[in-house]
Amino acid sequence: MDDNEREYFRQQLAALDGARRRWRLATFVLLGAIGLFLLMSTGTLLTFGLFQTQRLREARAAEQEARAQAQIVEQLRQAEQRARDQAEKAEAVAREQVDKALQEARRPKKETEQETKAGDKKKSNK
Repeated sequence: MDDNEREYFRQQLAALDGARRRWRLATFVLLGAIGLFLLMSTGTLLTFGLFQTQRLREARAAEQEARAQAQIVEQLRQAEQRARDQAEKAEAVAREQVDKALQEARRPKKETEQETKAGDKKKSNK
């Protein structure tokens, strides 16, 4: 080997050594970028999971609250219906009493006195 060849091989070795250093640097930079990406994606997923869990809990609580309110509304509706039924019954009883009173007021006085005496006799017989 002559000096020219040796010099050529030294230059080649220097060039290859420089290329190897650049590839190592690129490898470490890319490895760091991948590590950073994995770290950030893991953090994002954990944060998203926590927020989803919190939203799910809030949704469940809102659903339970809505169900409780619906149950209260249903109970109030039933109570209102019972009150209406009682009012209708009371109105019917009151109308009957008014009708009886009007009928008695329209009867001749003699029939009323006779019925009163008959009622008194029945009470005294007992």
